[in-house]
Amino acid sequence: MKKLVLLVSLLFLSAILIHSSQKTVSSAKPLYYRIASPECTISIVVVDEQFIAFPGAMIKVKTLHKDTITNPEGIAKITIPQYSYGTIAVSFTGYQRKEIKVACGNSRPYTIQLHPDHQTKL
Repeated sequence: MKKLVLLVSLLFLSAILIHSSQKTVSSAKPLYYRIASPECTISIVVVDEQFIAFPGAMIKVKTLHKDTITNPEGIAKITIPQYSYGTIAVSFTGYQRKEIKVACGNSRPYTIQLHPDHQTKL
């Protein structure tokens, strides 16, 4: 009788262990890891003295030796390394050159207003 009780208890315990191990495996959710991007994109909007879009303005990141120009809507995007900052220089012939510091993490575009350079002779 003791052997029968022991055998039934063992079978019951085995069934519990098997059931619990199957439940753990089947209900396990896959793990996803997000890898941080090594770079971020900075948006720059260039406007003139009347806040009208400024197409064709030259955008240079001085510290990284990168450059681009603004599109017809006066917008440019440039990529800089994550956890860094850069100095952006914006220029156009006949307008004063502007420089600003930019950094990753700013979700809003940087707006830069260019003014005519009255010292330039045409």
